Amino acid sequence: MKGVSHQYTLIQKGRREKTRTRRAYLVSFVINILLPPLKLLFGFYGNSSALIADGINSVTDFLSNLFVYFSLRISEKPRDDNHSYGHGKYETVATFLLSIVMMVVALLIVLKALQVLVRFITTDTLPPRPDWYVIIVALFTVVVKLCAYYYTKRKARETRSEVLKAVALDHQADVASASAVLLGVAGAIFIGGWALLLEPIAAIVVAVFIFRMAYAIYSPCLAKLTEASVAPAIEAEIIEIANGVHMVQDAHNLRTRMVGSDRMAIELDVRIDGKKSLLEVHKLVHEIVLRLQKRYGQDTHVIIHPEPIEELEVEGKDSDSI
Repeated sequence: MKGVSHQYTLIQKGRREKTRTRRAYLVSFVINILLPPLKLLFGFYGNSSALIADGINSVTDFLSNLFVYFSLRISEKPRDDNHSYGHGKYETVATFLLSIVMMVVALLIVLKALQVLVRFITTDTLPPRPDWYVIIVALFTVVVKLCAYYYTKRKARETRSEVLKAVALDHQADVASASAVLLGVAGAIFIGGWALLLEPIAAIVVAVFIFRMAYAIYSPCLAKLTEASVAPAIEAEIIEIANGVHMVQDAHNLRTRMVGSDRMAIELDVRIDGKKSLLEVHKLVHEIVLRLQKRYGQDTHVIIHPEPIEELEVEGKDSDSI
């Protein structure tokens, strides 16, 4: 009964974490609904190409958030006949697509800014001076996104959510982009002349930050989608845990991968005395599974393949130990 109670507690904890993940994501979702029209409206009427670029970035944030939110709902579903390992990879796929969208947005912003700079070089035409209220909008964006970043980062750490970690990084990129817009607009308004070019330069800086954050999200997601193994240190720990079970020897042929953001799949061969009964071997294998799930989470998928140790090998080990 104690084991059943412990398992139930772990399941309930996992459900609470998913609920907290969804709530934290809704906060980001609401912010990304409110900011795009504000930036685009004041950017358009305030003659700020940098703020417009930042507004386009926020629009892609909103569309990505909408898609990712529904993928989160799908990833919470339990295992079924068509998804033996659960639906965890929907979250990874959504995060991967979010990183691609961020990269595309970064490239579009760079192209738009380069058009302005090329126009100045070829025709000596400066971009228009932004209006003063653009600074207020940019400053407001920095404050809101900074608060959203720290909030989402804390919730990502509490829930171990891959999506929230990606959203937190996206907020961080937005803080950098809004800060660049603020500096560019301030220079254009208060200095004028050549300083008007600070606006498109600020837009390029925005794009660099966005692309950098996008790649930080893209790389680990690609590794999970392509069935990459977990870190060597974790694999070494898995071998150590398996070999630590009494009468289990030579844990080898380890295969690992991630299923979703926080669920690991482990396959492992171990060697056990061939004279042991099937029941005894089963108990030893079950003990390995329990220890691995205790270390890496109740949802860890573990397959152990026992191999018999020949009688001569067992006798040889016994004689070596004498």
